[in-house]
Amino acid sequence: MAKPEDTMILETTKGKVVIDTTNLFNFREGKFWEPEGSDSVVGQVQAALPGASVVKCFNTVTAVVMKNPAAPGFSITLPIAGDDLAAKAKVSALAKQLGFETIDLGKLEMTLTIGRGRGYVPAEMNRGPETTIGVIPIDSIFSPGDRKST
Repeated sequence: MAKPEDTMILETTKGKVVIDTTNLFNFREGKFWEPEGSDSVVGQVQAALPGASVVKCFNTVTAVVMKNPAAPGFSITLPIAGDDLAAKAKVSALAKQLGFETIDLGKLEMTLTIGRGRGYVPAEMNRGPETTIGVIPIDSIFSPGDRKST
């Protein structure tokens, strides 16, 4: 039986755009969290909120960068995915208003790729026991995708 708060959440989000900012990378442990089953986290969010238009975005930047997108000294492009074109357009407009660019990766099924995007990773986190001899770990910025929306 549905709880009253569940019904309230379903009614409140019906027809709304919900931005999923979750990230599968656990920075504290330095590894990816694997959701149970084959569905992505955003797929689970969309299933839980069937009346909402869920868009995956803002999960590849830290809170520091969110506060000041110009801080790194270069333009930051955020990957975005969703099944509703109008919802993605709204989220892209919000991102642009906040100082970011977006790159449209398509439908929500692409979110596993976005979830694997690690945003900014310092060289220390790119170094590990599997690092090949002769390879020098460097700082990296990773946002998967190949198209940029304007």
